[in-house]
Amino acid sequence: MKLKYDVKKLEELAKDYSVVAGGIRIRIIDLNIEDENPNIGVIASSPYKRPEFCQKMLSCKESELKCKEIETHTTQNRSFNDVFTATPCHAGIVEAMYPIVKDNKKIGYILFSAMRTKDNIYDFAKELNYPLDDIEELNKIYQKMEYYDEERIECIGRIAAILASYIMSDSIVSVEYDALTKQAMDYIEENLGKPLKVSDICKALNISKTALYNMFRTSLNCTVNEFITNKRLSRSKILLTTTDKPIVTVSEEIGFTDYTYFCKLFKKSMGVTPLKYRKTHR
Repeated sequence: MKLKYDVKKLEELAKDYSVVAGGIRIRIIDLNIEDENPNIGVIASSPYKRPEFCQKMLSCKESELKCKEIETHTTQNRSFNDVFTATPCHAGIVEAMYPIVKDNKKIGYILFSAMRTKDNIYDFAKELNYPLDDIEELNKIYQKMEYYDEERIECIGRIAAILASYIMSDSIVSVEYDALTKQAMDYIEENLGKPLKVSDICKALNISKTALYNMFRTSLNCTVNEFITNKRLSRSKILLTTTDKPIVTVSEEIGFTDYTYFCKLFKKSMGVTPLKYRKTHR
């Protein structure tokens, strides 16, 4: 799987988001090429100047070692669940991230950094490994940074979810699959309304079941049946919101012969029944 980026649009998005979020740093990261160096894999970034507080911390050998230790630990332990996560450093400065997902596979994430969450540094001054005789001046510099309380960080997380969705839906980031994977995906799309069997897919692609299973796990990060179910549910959402077809008809058109089972799966995935979804999203 290869990724193609509209870097200009990503740069504009990062810049705009940074401005409305109070000047925090925004980076869009390609997970496929990222390593322990946080600057590897950066596809786009908002204009950024390291906060004066961080510059001060890095100017002192002892505090620099502490900062780099924390940064390495944070990079190695980032969570890649489908949720927004925010991790503070020893100075109460938060780095947060939201994953970018395509076809159930995490392809990258949006990284947010330099959000101050503490009023002052006095309560944790000793943890900074910075000379205490300069603590007053250091605290003044610390308080120049934009302050983010818990509610504000949660708001950034909610908007990040919208941003990640927009990036994928607007084809700002597009995914190129190898020919065989693309052939399998197209076959499933074209036959969603039929009783799809793994043996039928293998026959159409002229490959073994083992090869098909391995391909889906490697390229799409899911099983064949999970992919089929997700595609059917995605198609059902379109039919529910763009047509007046009875829900039982929608169920049949996307390949679910058991209406009750369809409703159960839909509610498990979306949190609401198909009827409720239709009423809400018309």
